[in-house]
This record gives sequence, structure tokens and C-alpha cells, in this order.
Amino acid sequence: MKLKSVLMSAALLGGLMAGQASANPTGCSLSVSQSYVPVGQMFTYGVGIYELYPGPQPPPSYPYSVVFHGTRNGVTDIPAEGETYPAMFDRGNNTLTGYGNPGGYSGYYLRYALIYKFDQLFCVTNLVGVTLE
Repeated sequence: MKLKSVLMSAALLGGLMAGQASANPTGCSLSVSQSYVPVGQMFTYGVGIYELYPGPQPPPSYPYSVVFHGTRNGVTDIPAEGETYPAMFDRGNNTLTGYGNPGGYSGYYLRYALIYKFDQLFCVTNLVGVTLE
């Protein structure tokens, strides 16, 4: 039941953000470098942050933080406050490293992220799935 609630919340927030994205050229996306990760292999997440400004683009300022949420085998495995990636990002495509399958964590993981700009919710990404064997 929790997975259904998480998915519905993500879909609703994603729909709200999509509505805002159509009015303003802003948004975000989440991807994973591979959907199946054998023991001993590394993988990365990709986060796209899109925010266009009228006129010249401002210089990089790295105001965005990424907070992951999701499930493992249909059960929430991240605390309610989420799991914050330990770096800040700027607009564009960003690669989040440090993920791997050391063994002992097999399962199907669904992840989405909340993107914050200066501690204010900016957007909610799509869901991605990855299987650790």
C-alpha cells in the first residue's frame, strides 16, 4: 500500500510540476546509467535541471540539491525526509556518482528525487528503476 501511495504522490507532484513547466521553461528529470547492476558493478544517476532565464543566462551558482525517495521491492527503504546527495548542482545535466552493487542488497529499487533550489522545492523528477542482483 505504501508503494501505491508513493507512486500516486510522485505522479501528482509530477503532474503539477509538468503544468508549471508548460507555463515556464523549467523542470527536471532523473535517469540511471543501467537498469540491471550485477554484483561488483558501479552505476550513476543522471539529474537534468532545466531553468531558463530571459536574456543572458546567469553564471553558475550551484543552488540545487537532490533528495532521493523510493522503494526496494515495493517497500519504502528511505526515511520520510529523503536521502540527500552530498553535493550541490547547477542547471543542466549532472551525473551523480558513488553508486554500486557491493553484494547483499539485491532487489528492485524505484527512485525519484525532489530537487530543491535554495531550500525551496523546485521540481519532482520521474521514477526510474534499477535491479541489483
